[in-house]
Amino acid sequence: MSDKKWTLSPSGQKVLKPIHSLFAKIFGIGLIVLLVLMIGRLGDEGVSRQAGDPALYYVLWYAVNLGLVGVVVTGLVYALCTPWGFFRHRWIVVKWAGLAAILAVLIFGLAPAVGEMTVTTDAGLHPGLFAGEYRSAARQGVVYCVVEIVLVIALSLVSVFKPGGESKKQ
Repeated sequence: MSDKKWTLSPSGQKVLKPIHSLFAKIFGIGLIVLLVLMIGRLGDEGVSRQAGDPALYYVLWYAVNLGLVGVVVTGLVYALCTPWGFFRHRWIVVKWAGLAAILAVLIFGLAPAVGEMTVTTDAGLHPGLFAGEYRSAARQGVVYCVVEIVLVIALSLVSVFKPGGESKKQ
């Protein structure tokens, strides 16, 4: 099997780059929107919880998660179909490690916090009984959003400055 079969042409790479960038922007903007919504939930003066918490859920699943899936898929296409590969440059290895950290924070931190906020405002439950748990989940969600945003900014800087050069050939 020839390597040419799996290599994107320069025009294909020109198409892939804005698609990857678009997914990264959807992911980043989704995180910022989620952060703003969660900050609004920290106090009792926030938006009506029954009306507002589906927004948290939808932003998480349809902006943050789908944006991240798009970034991963287009990143895999870059790695498999361009000379960049997975390990050719150290900065690419750092980006994959950073992406793993983003996924871990999302799966084990942010998504459970949003889920807890959504469950404690479920129809039929008295919101006053779960106010403490709700605020605690909101605080955790804010922390996880900030961590995610910092990781995204760090990975964006790695993409721009590309530190570290090429890895040793094996």
